[in-house]
Amino acid sequence: MKLIKTILLVIFVSFQTTSFSQNTGKESCKILRDCRLKYLDIEDTTSYVIIKDTAHIEYHDAGKYYIRSTLKWLNDCDYDMTMTEITIPGFPFHPGDIRDEETL
Repeated sequence: MKLIKTILLVIFVSFQTTSFSQNTGKESCKILRDCRLKYLDIEDTTSYVIIKDTAHIEYHDAGKYYIRSTLKWLNDCDYDMTMTEITIPGFPFHPGDIRDEETL
């Protein structure tokens, strides 16, 4: 009986170890091409971003203000963003500005 309990414990521990291990494979960013994202690190809890292929729009202050951009995908995870319309007062970028990961 003690041997059976020991075997069951070893099996249980081995399953637990594999269930908590981290994935070391390369992750894909393809999900970013069609998603809705919510800001978690700003005070405005109503702000969110929608990306549909090459269209990007951010809504702020419950939709009162927004930023529209077009995306040029460089690969699955990287893109250049061209601002097309901005309604946020005092925003530091303007329509026509291009943002990439190095300028963000």
